[in-house]
Amino acid sequence: MEILRKFRSIRFILTLWYSLILLAAFIIFGAAVYVYLRAMQDTALQQDLLEEVDWISRLVDIDRRRIAAQAELEALSDDVEKRITEHFVLNPRNYIVMLCSSRGTVLYESGNRRDESLVKEGIPAQETIVLTLQDLQGTSMRVAARRDEPFVIQVAYSQGVVEDVLKHLLSIFAVLTPVVLLVAVAGGWLMAGIVLRPIREISERARTITATSLSGRITARSTNDELGELVETINGMIARLEKSFRNVRDFSRASPMSSRPPSRFSRVSRSSRFQGLFLRRSRRSSRRCISRRHPAFRGLWTIC
Repeated sequence: MEILRKFRSIRFILTLWYSLILLAAFIIFGAAVYVYLRAMQDTALQQDLLEEVDWISRLVDIDRRRIAAQAELEALSDDVEKRITEHFVLNPRNYIVMLCSSRGTVLYESGNRRDESLVKEGIPAQETIVLTLQDLQGTSMRVAARRDEPFVIQVAYSQGVVEDVLKHLLSIFAVLTPVVLLVAVAGGWLMAGIVLRPIREISERARTITATSLSGRITARSTNDELGELVETINGMIARLEKSFRNVRDFSRASPMSSRPPSRFSRVSRSSRFQGLFLRRSRRSSRRCISRRHPAFRGLWTIC
C-alpha cells in the first residue's frame, strides 16, 4: 500500500509526465533527423550522379567526331579513357561506370561493375534519367543513364553505403534513448521536488497553528500565482476560525452563571422528583400484577 501511495503521489505523477514528454520529444527529434538525412542523402546522390553523367558526356564529345569516319566505334581514345579512369579512381565514392555505343558495344566499364548491363532499354535521347535498380546480389542501386548518340552513358552508386550510414545513426539513437530516459526521470524527480517545496513549507507552517495559537499566519508569497492564492485562502480560513473562537470566549465571559456548578438545593429537588416518579410507577405495576392474579381486589383499588 505504501508503494501504491508513492505511485499516486503528485511528485511521481509530475516526474512521469516530464519523462514521457521529454522521451517523446527525443523520439520525434530522432525520427525527424532520420527522415531529413535520408532525403538529403538521396537528393545529394541524385545530384552527384547527374553531374557525373554530364561530365562524361562533355568529355566524350571529343570522340564523337571520329564516328563519321568509322562504321562502328569500337573503343575510346586513350586520352578520354585515361581521364575517365583517373577521375573515378580518385573519387571517394565508389561509382559504377559503364559507357557503351548505341549498338551495345562496351567502350568503357569500371572494375567494380558486377552486372552485364545496368539499364538495358528505355533510355531517352538527350535526357538523363535516374532509376533505382537491384543488382544480382540484391543490392539497391541508383542509376543515372543518358543517351547521347552514339553513346549510352550510365553511372550507378550502391545505396548500401547510404543505408549503412542511416543504420549507424539509428544505432546511436538506440543507445542514447535509455540515457535520455534516465536523465529525464532524474531531472523530473528533482524538478518536481523543487516545485513542491513551497507546498511542504506551507504544510509545516499550517501544522504549527493550533487552537491556542490562531494568531499565526503563513508567510505570503511575493508572486501572485496559484500558491499565493492558496496561502491567502488558508490565512483567510485561520482568520475566520480565530474570530469564531474569540466570539465563543467573549460569550462565555459574559454569562458567568453558565459556568457555575448546580447548587445543593437544585440537586435535592431533582432527586426528590426522581424518587416520586419511581414510587408512582412501582405502585402502578404492583396493582396490575395483583389484579391479574386476584380479581376480587380490583374494586378495592378503585375505592382507594
